[in-house]
Amino acid sequence: MRLVKYILIGLSVAAALMLFFAGDAAVDALLTWAYALLGTAALTAVAFFVAHLVRDLRARDRRRPLRLLACFGGLIALGLACWLTSDARPAGKFTGTVALRLADTLLYTVYVLIAVAAVAAVYGAASRKK
Repeated sequence: MRLVKYILIGLSVAAALMLFFAGDAAVDALLTWAYALLGTAALTAVAFFVAHLVRDLRARDRRRPLRLLACFGGLIALGLACWLTSDARPAGKFTGTVALRLADTLLYTVYVLIAVAAVAAVYGAASRKK
């Protein structure tokens, strides 16, 4: 794992240097690299969550209901966000609506999860016994 980390850091530094020396010609390559890193991070987070969920389902763990609740809550937030999206295109160069709907869905999902986290933080602080 340590080797993979150093390889990714080295490639990121090389991409940053490419932007510094190549200028605007390297923007597409850097955006592709940033999307690849973001996708890798997202897939890794989901993979670890699923691995822990499967491990907790096999064991008689008391956190199992909380993990299942988090899983179903995330799916409900994603479904709610998908339901809230629209097909309206802004004026400009956007021609396809799939990318716009996906961006809307992801943004709305983040907004819903931030609201849930804020409510959970306030509830946790208010319900704590002194």
